[in-house]
Amino acid sequence: MKTTLLIALIMSFSLQTKAQIQEPIPMVVNGDSIANFLLGDATITVKAKKSLEYERAKYYTLRVYDYAMIASAMLNEFQDSLAHITKRKDKNKYLKEVNKYLKDEFGDEIANMSIMNGKHLMKIIHKETGLTAYEIIGTYRGGLKATWWQGAVKLFGTTLKYEYDPLGEDKYIAAVIRDIESGELTPRKRVAKTEKAKQSISKKEKRKHKRKQKRVQRAARKKKN
Repeated sequence: MKTTLLIALIMSFSLQTKAQIQEPIPMVVNGDSIANFLLGDATITVKAKKSLEYERAKYYTLRVYDYAMIASAMLNEFQDSLAHITKRKDKNKYLKEVNKYLKDEFGDEIANMSIMNGKHLMKIIHKETGLTAYEIIGTYRGGLKATWWQGAVKLFGTTLKYEYDPLGEDKYIAAVIRDIESGELTPRKRVAKTEKAKQSISKKEKRKHKRKQKRVQRAARKKKN
């Protein structure tokens, strides 16, 4: 199933029959890694240092984190640019360029993700951009496309409207992300391939550095007063 949009590629994993069986989730017991298999509603569990929910979130989040960071950096840059384009003709031209940038960066990689990998990917992208996959498709491909994809993935028990809820159902994903950001955990490495993706990440890092500087300056002023 071919498409030129990243999120449509993300959605294509939902149509694969292999996703009906989930992957083994490694558990850690006394320093040893043990596979924990989830088959439908039947779960074989073992006593572990951390909860099954955390280990489950860690397993999937580490696999998709770098993808989410690259995709989010690109999408945020595209959103900033779109906000300054007023003419419809120019906007349509830019959207075609955006689709090419995303296809060049990700190709068909994401199409092979399982449902759970895709779900975690969408949630982290929502955390970073404030946009659901449904909203992203609506922006870049139109409302009819978004509605069509939503109807298609609902047949397979998933949705395009996942939101990141760090205080609720995604508290374990949030815990894993904190551990990644603190350096305690290392995600599966996936570096940006294209110059466009590298530029987007560079811009993101610069914005992050500026925000940090402003926080430091505010704190210094507060302390002085």
